[in-house]
Amino acid sequence: MTILGIDPSLYGTGWALLDCSPAGCSVVESGTIKIKRRPTLKGRVKRHNVAELTLLHHELTLLIRRATRLCNVSSFALEVPINLPGHQTAVLWQVQGLIRGILGASGLTGGCYDPGEVKAAVTGSRKAEKDVVERFVQAQISKPYKFGGNDESDAAAVAITHWLKKTSEAKQEHPRKHPRKHLRKQTPTNNESNA
Repeated sequence: MTILGIDPSLYGTGWALLDCSPAGCSVVESGTIKIKRRPTLKGRVKRHNVAELTLLHHELTLLIRRATRLCNVSSFALEVPINLPGHQTAVLWQVQGLIRGILGASGLTGGCYDPGEVKAAVTGSRKAEKDVVERFVQAQISKPYKFGGNDESDAAAVAITHWLKKTSEAKQEHPRKHPRKHLRKQTPTNNESNA
């Protein structure tokens, strides 16, 4: 299964393509979509605008097309926004909606995970710092990989979380039977043999 992991942000959306199998996951490629903040007419930096969302839409669409051609992406994993002060949370939800729309239009299916869930799945702690998450990601992939920053390693962590969830669900759907359980002979207890 090839998973596209995405750590969304308006100005630095991290992504990672992971090829996962029962033998483990390896990073095919990763990157960060960087969108420059545009100054307003008065020279101040605007927090967000339609032009930036349009650029992000364009870049993500190109990424998904390329990833689908490159390695037949079968699933996506997307980190959901955290609550930040002020209007920042609203901006992250706009980005989230944009990304979900692009993924839906591309026909990909997948899952969305909150940051605590991702950290817990990868490190065992919902409160792990970003550098700890990257170390655990490195430990869980089959070949060492040089990420270009936390956005990329976070995207890989989201993809690993999705892989772990899918393999866990598959095991629950098809539990392994104990190979010898049905071969055990039932021996009567002392009370049953005396009766």
